[in-house]
Amino acid sequence: MPGPFDYENEISYITGITKYEALYKLNVKEMLTKALRIDKDDILMKNDAACFLAGEAFIGVVKGYDKVLALH
Repeated sequence: MPGPFDYENEISYITGITKYEALYKLNVKEMLTKALRIDKDDILMKNDAACFLAGEAFIGVVKGYDKVLALH
């Protein structure tokens, strides 16, 4: 999830972006578990940019490098 987002409590504080407005002050993880009918422990809420970088580091174009920097 992009920020601003309370990753510990899974609450969105995104405003001013139409596609996220409906999630404002809602527990996104809880909504996903109900909609997808899966256990809440199977969903990890992380920052989207951090997840992008982790993906690149583990299986992407920077795999194998000792140091990586991503700018957002």
